[in-house]
Amino acid sequence: MGIDIVANKVPDFECCATPHHLQSIINDPNYDFIVDDFCKRFLDALKLIIKNGCLSIIVGSNTYLAPLLEYPNIAFYSK
Repeated sequence: MGIDIVANKVPDFECCATPHHLQSIINDPNYDFIVDDFCKRFLDALKLIIKNGCLSIIVGSNTYLAPLLEYPNIAFYSK
């Protein structure tokens, strides 16, 4: 489910039962999903992954990942 906003979205059958936390999270094509929304959802997912004692593998577009590393108010490195 969700809107395919990238050409290389991993199909469900290739996920091999591995959670892809921020894939297919927006179902409304009119929703204005901005970088700040992504960063908040990413940090929430990262907390859950760490809480469960799992390893997070971060992949994706530079458009959304760069702010995680560059914006001091996000404090990504402290996670």
